[in-house]
Amino acid sequence: MTFIKPELLIIVVLLYIIGMVIKAAPKIPSWAIPLILTIIGIVLGVLYVCAVLDGGFTGHYIVSGVVQGILAAGLAVYGNQFYKQLFRASPADDDAESSESDTGKNIE
Repeated sequence: MTFIKPELLIIVVLLYIIGMVIKAAPKIPSWAIPLILTIIGIVLGVLYVCAVLDGGFTGHYIVSGVVQGILAAGLAVYGNQFYKQLFRASPADDDAESSESDTGKNIE
């Protein structure tokens, strides 16, 4: 069983890139990034499933697009966190990351 349709994996890549751009913005707190990506993912998922896959804007296809958007955003955020934990993890990074998540700001 496929949870994310293969043709929608481009949305995961797009959301990952959008997340990196948002992370570089100084006025957006880190805790808001997953929420923003989820909203963008839902919009892109619904548009893609309903418009590009010729499903039409019916209830079934809208729900499918919402689910696909949420899964795509989750995979983009998970992929980013997995990369950070696997390749950039050190005790100093853990302290800085926990302080950042507590205040919403980077304290470097």
